[in-house]
Amino acid sequence: MKLKSLFVIGFVMVASLLLVFINYYTITILSTVRAYIAGESEYSKGQKTALLGLMAYLETGRGEFYRNFEESIKIPMGDNKARHGLDADGDVRSISAGFIEGKNHPDDVGNMIWVYRTFKNNILKEPIRLWRDAEVEINELAAMGPEIRKEVETGKMTEAVRLATISKIVTVSRDLYDKESAFSMELSITARRINSMLLAIDIIGILLIAGSIIASMSVMMRRLHLSHKIAEEKNAELTETNKDLDTFIYSVSHDLRSPNTSLKGLIQLIQSDPDPENHKEYVALMDGVVEQQDAFIREILDFFRSKRSSVSCKPFSLHALVEDVIRANVFAPGAQKIAINKELKTDEVNSDELRVKMIINNLLSNAIKYSDNQKTDRVINISTEKVENDVVIAVEDNGIGLSNEQKERIFDLFYTGKKSSRDSSGLGLYILRQNVEKLHGRVELESELCVGSKFMVYIPCPQ
Repeated sequence: MKLKSLFVIGFVMVASLLLVFINYYTITILSTVRAYIAGESEYSKGQKTALLGLMAYLETGRGEFYRNFEESIKIPMGDNKARHGLDADGDVRSISAGFIEGKNHPDDVGNMIWVYRTFKNNILKEPIRLWRDAEVEINELAAMGPEIRKEVETGKMTEAVRLATISKIVTVSRDLYDKESAFSMELSITARRINSMLLAIDIIGILLIAGSIIASMSVMMRRLHLSHKIAEEKNAELTETNKDLDTFIYSVSHDLRSPNTSLKGLIQLIQSDPDPENHKEYVALMDGVVEQQDAFIREILDFFRSKRSSVSCKPFSLHALVEDVIRANVFAPGAQKIAINKELKTDEVNSDELRVKMIINNLLSNAIKYSDNQKTDRVINISTEKVENDVVIAVEDNGIGLSNEQKERIFDLFYTGKKSSRDSSGLGLYILRQNVEKLHGRVELESELCVGSKFMVYIPCPQ
């Protein structure tokens, strides 16, 4: 079955490459024929402008009309020069110069030379014959110019000669128009044939490839169906990871440099201040900056631990875990002024102990950090209970609270909830959400600005 699939895939690839090559080859020919049609338009325009210039010169004797004739006749003469070079298998440079003199686009010239040489005896045979025939009138028109100029400048042109010359110019113009129309018609017919051939090639190629794919569909369908879901999950995860990584790199580079800037400023103050008593204050400030940076690095480590570690469930004591988290935060700045109350109705749970500990620690440290200094009685309530198959962990405070706008973004990566926050990295609640999602749980938030906040985490914990 695998060999059959490989054979079909190989066949489709070869057929596709062949189709692409044939299409490119055919489209190149078609576009070059169209370039010849565009060149014919310039050819026709040049000879018509030359005729008009010569007629105007004949009537008025004004030199600018004759100069217009000379410039215009160069266009068809240039094309004829290029064709002579092609028929004689001449130098590409001189052939290209002729085509460019004939007002053909320089980018088309290479293909025009190749198509002429390749197809001059088949699809371009009739257009080239008509092109050669028209050269007789172009040469005749080119030769008439100097003769007319000589007679006009010497004043020897009689009325009879003038009328005969006009009649001759009209005859040449009519013959050129007929041959140019036939030439243009032949090129258009050739272009339509090539276009039809291109369409037929495309249809045959598409049917061939489609037939091969349909024939192998029954073999590959099951495999594609199984891999599709995995690919979607990986793509979604990769998109989210890339988005987080961009934000992470930007914020971490900024937050890691900020303490260094502060330390440099404090060092400069120490160096410039001779008073040793002030140095103690500066050192204390430096210690605070270092502590801040150390806390940020710990949060980064928590972030990567949360991202990389797999879920490992086992029974553990929720009471003991809450006590550990409280002891770890009891000496945090401002914690001594806050009453921490517990109402733990559930003890033993079966879940990922590390992730649950990180969740509770994030909630408690945030409640301490964003307590309201204006309030005399500051309180944090921690509760646990079992609701059906979920363990509910709630942390409620009477801190500064959140506005509606902040509640919508509070779980975003690096969002701190403040316009300027030096004591928060914006990682904590993002890590909390990641951990809750890893445990297939959910988190709910109730908060009011200046009143307080309540976070409730629901973690599936079946018996």
